[in-house]
Amino acid sequence: YLSEKNPDISRRDFVRYGALAASLALPACATLAITKQVDNIHVISNDSSVSEKQVFDLALQAKREYEKISKFLGVSNISINIVIGDYRYSRTLYHKSRIIEIPSALIPRRKVPTAHEITHVITGKPNLLLGEGLGVYFQDKFGEQDAHPNFGFDVHELTVKGAKELFQNRMPSLDTATLYIEYPIGDKRRFLGYIMAGSFVRYLIEEVFNADIKRFMGMYYSVDYKRHTGKSFGELEKAWIEMLQKHK
Repeated sequence: YLSEKNPDISRRDFVRYGALAASLALPACATLAITKQVDNIHVISNDSSVSEKQVFDLALQAKREYEKISKFLGVSNISINIVIGDYRYSRTLYHKSRIIEIPSALIPRRKVPTAHEITHVITGKPNLLLGEGLGVYFQDKFGEQDAHPNFGFDVHELTVKGAKELFQNRMPSLDTATLYIEYPIGDKRRFLGYIMAGSFVRYLIEEVFNADIKRFMGMYYSVDYKRHTGKSFGELEKAWIEMLQKHK
């Protein structure tokens, strides 16, 4: 169910996209860039504040996280390029290019969401709510660092807390949360959007699909809630909100 959506790129394309990442991300003085490779994980840093050890440690961490995620999803042989630089936030440029950008400022703070971004590389984002929610869920489950948006705190509890603080206990709809995800960095509603997405996906995987990830991924790619759960999106949203009541 995954291999058909994300066929692994060829060695030629790996080199092509790796070179593209370097040419776009590295300045003219990139001869001083640090590169480390651990099997299928290739990490490039063009920031002099990041040490060779930190680059290597991140490559090792990303490899461990990749192995856990790929085993859980039943995929293999996916090459990933990670570029460390002066970025505002972490992102996956496009899942088939296997390029992840990581802000160098996150390295010493140990707030790097590599598991989140590796999830996007492997699964893509057929749907923004489910895509970002799965990234949050896998960062919690497999990530070695407490990172954006919940930094290790329970997403169900943070969803309730966020609704209380920002909207006087009125829970925004999941459609609204999806819009929040694309709000400017620093806007508290953007954080809440990511957290709500993570909470909803956790609810779906653990309570609706009883941790059957293959069944969940079938729904993830089709975005056909009714077919895979027997309930409409609205019915699932209502049940999720009811579940959240016990986290107040």
